[in-house]
Amino acid sequence: MNLLKFPHSEILFENYEDELVLLDLQGGIYYTLNRSAADCLLILLSAPSADEAIRLIAERFDASEETLKSCIKDMTAQLTGFAVVLPRQQDEPGVSCDIAPGSKLPFTPPLIEQYKDIEDILKFDPVHDVTEGGWPNIRETPAP
Repeated sequence: MNLLKFPHSEILFENYEDELVLLDLQGGIYYTLNRSAADCLLILLSAPSADEAIRLIAERFDASEETLKSCIKDMTAQLTGFAVVLPRQQDEPGVSCDIAPGSKLPFTPPLIEQYKDIEDILKFDPVHDVTEGGWPNIRETPAP
């Protein structure tokens, strides 16, 4: 199992009660992750080691370690395929994430849904590229 990191600073996320929304500003695509996927991702982004990550995930969810490892492997492959995460070495710092401790949650397989319905709007990038010329203005060159 790999720890994870974002490939660039143009990936943002917001963690809600029942899901996490992941926004790739460069690609113009956003994703929703169900609670299981969200918590697993946050732990893989923040844990100091793979052993600690699996310990935290096993404490969080009511499922066997074998089931968790298999589902996490599939989820990681899917997110890597979407190019929104990369493997992180244990000596690389993680992202600071707060995951509220609590009683074990029922585990459902991680579900990630991809949405391209605002791709053209995000490519205008109003968050970063508002100029004296106003908005919308399509970037001449891609963001760094």
